[in-house]
Amino acid sequence: MRFKMIEITITGKVAPGKALLYEKLGRQGKRKFVPTYEAFAHCSITGKQFSFTVTRDSSAHVFGEQPPEDRYGTNGECPPCANTPYIGSVREDAKKGFRIVFFEPEHREVMGLVGRGTTLRKEMLIHFGAAASFGCIMVAGWRRYYDRVFANPIKRMLVHTDYIQVIVEPRD
Repeated sequence: MRFKMIEITITGKVAPGKALLYEKLGRQGKRKFVPTYEAFAHCSITGKQFSFTVTRDSSAHVFGEQPPEDRYGTNGECPPCANTPYIGSVREDAKKGFRIVFFEPEHREVMGLVGRGTTLRKEMLIHFGAAASFGCIMVAGWRRYYDRVFANPIKRMLVHTDYIQVIVEPRD
């Protein structure tokens, strides 16, 4: 029997269009359009699936604070999964809304992951853009778009299971 879950896959395949990335938190500082990547979510119970686009770039790399060769280091982009998918957990509050934090099972206590990188990263999220990013995966578009194409469909899947796996593939 297959395990009942929601699987979110962040691919390495570039999607049409660009997304806005800010240099600093609070939509401050410089801003730049960055590539978007295809992503999809699938519920193994209902068989339902939907797609969306994300940005994977970190503000530190795009705005020159961190060298490109340190792609997965502190404040760099989220590293691809190493051997197993990440585990996802829902977070929701009034100010920041619905988001998913993801981590490796062995780093559950600190909600951290290493993946194919070398640095333990904490609090990696899938959340709405446009914003600054220090490694999180941002769903392309603004808050209303995010709710329509990501948060609400995931919430409908969560009626059937609360187990989420997040797969981050290497970029093409």
